Amino acid sequence: MDFRIEGLASDGSGYSCNVEIAIAGFERAVEDVDAVVRHLRERSDVDQSRLAIGGVSRGGILSIAYAGMRPNVFHGAINFNGGWLGRGCLNHEIVNPIIFERGAPAGISTLWLYGSYDQYYRIGHCRGNFERFLAASGQGKFIVAPMGHALLFKPALWKNHLDQYLDGLGHS
Repeated sequence: MDFRIEGLASDGSGYSCNVEIAIAGFERAVEDVDAVVRHLRERSDVDQSRLAIGGVSRGGILSIAYAGMRPNVFHGAINFNGGWLGRGCLNHEIVNPIIFERGAPAGISTLWLYGSYDQYYRIGHCRGNFERFLAASGQGKFIVAPMGHALLFKPALWKNHLDQYLDGLGHS
């Protein structure tokens, strides 16, 4: 098994806390999204002017970063409780900000939705990632809800924010 695919530890015990392995796993995920985007671009039934990207946890950070790494593809990016490494890895303080910063060049508004009681990402760390993203010229709104990592499953806590965000993109 190639553990670099997801940035897994070589013993298969979970995600590697090693910065190089984690970033290599992220880069591999970018390749996967590239394949999906190529497919979407080939479809005549997809309105390219209305594409938005979103994800949860690793998908959330990937959505923000990918939008900046491939500008002019997406018109919006939505991040639910995003992060590549959780607080169980000391290097999350290095890896997550580096990856989020890659999203800044997108030049689009982004929406960051976080649970204040997330078991993987402390809210202070998440706010710090957002501030670093903004300092790198990123654009967005940061929303905190009284929830944990399963925020996605409580739409009453974020639906109005998402509706407003999509309305602002002209996607209503």
